[in-house]
Amino acid sequence: MSLSHVWLAGIVAFGTQWPVIDLPYPDVPEGGGVVPAAPCPEKAVEAAVRRHVARIDPAADITQVRIDGSRATALLTSPSRIEWVHLERSGNDWKVVQTFAHK
Repeated sequence: MSLSHVWLAGIVAFGTQWPVIDLPYPDVPEGGGVVPAAPCPEKAVEAAVRRHVARIDPAADITQVRIDGSRATALLTSPSRIEWVHLERSGNDWKVVQTFAHK
């Protein structure tokens, strides 16, 4: 066996322990690097409408949530009434600015 075969056998034998390139791991922020997801805008609008309707008719269903930039609308339906709710974004929260009730 020639010297080149011995050298090649040594490279192959120890090759799995030698990294091809040693890249450092990125710094992981505290908390494991998990960034909480931003709440879904539709869910935030529904939560604002629920806060508004809780004192009027807590059994109302929220349907047809539409978001257009900083404005949103939602339809509330219950056996006794139908109501369109208009909301506007204020910072990170949604606020009810106007309602139209149909009885």
